[in-house]
Formats: sequence, structure tokens, C-alpha cells
Amino acid sequence: MIGWVFSTSESASIEIRSQPPAIVWSRPGNGEVIGTGIETPLRVEAEDSDSKVMRVTYYANGLEIGTVSERPYSISWIPSETGRYSLQAEVVDETGTSHPSEDEQSYTR
Repeated sequence: MIGWVFSTSESASIEIRSQPPAIVWSRPGNGEVIGTGIETPLRVEAEDSDSKVMRVTYYANGLEIGTVSERPYSISWIPSETGRYSLQAEVVDETGTSHPSEDEQSYTR
């Protein structure tokens, strides 16, 4: 008996990308006036649908002011000068995927 053997070899490449984490400001509110030299809580809500949030880093006018790695993602900051501050936060998940927040504008007096 003669048999036939068929063989098919195909390869496929699949790339799985992590979705960026989500981040939204809780405090201070956009446009909120805060006191110069007064401890001010900064807080964001950070979530990731397909990974674990590893850290949130906070910035004031582009300068890093602190990093937190546990919930709640909150730090205290003392603005040293009167004026306008552009506050931003960046969340990073366990795959290294990062996502910046929208800028929040706060004013000190």
C-alpha cells in the first residue's frame, strides 16, 4: 500500500502590545490656586487594563518632584515660588509602557 504524506509549514509572527495605562488628575483641580510654601497634596488616579501600574512620577514645570509606587498615587509638594505651575504626572506599567497625564495649571499666591 502506498501512502501519501502532505506537509505544510507556515509561520506567523504575532506582536502583542501592551495598552498604555490611563491617568487622570484628582488634586489639585485645573486652575486651582494653592499657597506658596504650603504643603499641597498631588493625586492622580492611575489604571492599567492589561498590566500592573508600577509607578507614577510627578513633575512641576518639567522638573521631577517625586515618584510613588503604591496606591494611592499621591505625594505632598511645597511650591517655593509665587506664580503659575504646569503640573504633570506620568504612569508606567510593568511592561515599561508609559503615559503622561494632561497638564494641570495651578497658581500659587
